[in-house]
Amino acid sequence: MPCEAAHARLDLARVLRSLAQDKAARREERQAAHTLQRLGAARTVLARATGQSGELSARELEVLSLVAKGLSDREIAQRLALSPHTVHRHVSNILVRLGESSRTAAVAHATHQGLL
Repeated sequence: MPCEAAHARLDLARVLRSLAQDKAARREERQAAHTLQRLGAARTVLARATGQSGELSARELEVLSLVAKGLSDREIAQRLALSPHTVHRHVSNILVRLGESSRTAAVAHATHQGLL
C-alpha cells in the first residue's frame, strides 16, 4: 500500500501544479519521495512521474555544486547571473530528481553518487 499511496501523492501533485499550487505540489512530491525512498524506488518512479530523466542537467549540477558550498539562492543567482526565482526552481527540480527533501540531503546524495 505505501507505493500506491506515493503514486497517489504524485498524481495529486500534478493536479496541484495544474492549478498553480506549487507549494502544495512540492509538499506532496516530498512526501511521495520520502515513501518511495524507503521502498528503494524513489529515483525511477519520481523521474517517470514528473516526466524527467532523473539525471541532472549541467546547470543543475552547477547550482548544486554552489549549494554544496553553502551559498544561498540569492548568492547563487548573483554568481550565475540568474534571478533568485530561477535558482529556486533549479533547486526544487534537483530535489525532485534526486528524490530528496532538503538541500543538505541533495548534496549528500549527489556526493554519494559521485556527482559532486
